[in-house]
Formats: sequence, C-alpha cells, structure tokens
Amino acid sequence: MRDAGRRILWRHEGEIRGRGLRMSDHLRLATGGGGFVRGWIDGDPIVRQDGVLGYADDAPLSYFKLGLYRDHLTARP
Repeated sequence: MRDAGRRILWRHEGEIRGRGLRMSDHLRLATGGGGFVRGWIDGDPIVRQDGVLGYADDAPLSYFKLGLYRDHLTARP
C-alpha cells in the first residue's frame, strides 16, 4: 500500500471556522534526509519535523498541500 508509514504531523481539534488565522510555514522537501518543516498559527509553533520529508515514489511531483479536507461537509445551494 502506497500510504503505509505516512503520518499526520499536526491536527487541530478545535473550531477554526469563522475566524482569521495567520499561518506560516517553512519547509524543505527531501526524500533522503535533510528535509524539515516548521509551522506556526498566530505565531505559536504547531509543528516541527526534521529528516525525510517526502516519498521517493512521489518524485518528481512532490508538493506541499495545506487546506481544509473534509469529505463529510454538505454543499450549500
């Protein structure tokens, strides 16, 4: 299975809809080491990971995604 061994580095459990957030990130994708990611919300650190940050089977199309991913939300008319 392609997703085996992947993990979520951070997940916010509270409500964030309806408010403004200042999100910052600094990252270097690397499949052989030397990679890192740092993330902040409103100046507070939320994630820090060093080392391999990417998967060799994704190359050369690796990219960073950030967003709200919720399949259970209903569409508004």
